Amino acid sequence: MKIKELLEKLTFVKERERTFNIYINPSMQERRNLNKEIDYTAIRFIVDLKEKKIYMFSSEILHRTVARDLGIPYSEEQFTKTSRYFFDIADLENGKVLMSSMSFGHNKELVYDKKILQKHKWLDKYLEWY
Repeated sequence: MKIKELLEKLTFVKERERTFNIYINPSMQERRNLNKEIDYTAIRFIVDLKEKKIYMFSSEILHRTVARDLGIPYSEEQFTKTSRYFFDIADLENGKVLMSSMSFGHNKELVYDKKILQKHKWLDKYLEWY
């Protein structure tokens, strides 16, 4: 099965006997649904800059678990300014994904700079900066 076919079929991850939804380029309504599903106000997400996809899911699941199930490479060495993937965490309030100017970020050797994601205008539909 090709990765593209897998991504179209994959909508959840099982972790510790719980099933969690993964939202791909979620609409505002889907983000509100995610708000209702999570136990905390934080969510995790993975951005694929090449495919212009953002995967959002509960903060109760680790990035590496979702990356593994999606077939996305995950290693500390890959997190650079030129990386295709970004792994991050943000607050989710009433469907709005709120990013601070200094977010958690996994880009270890960088002081996480919001300009890296802000230059990709398609993400404006999903992320709000404060």
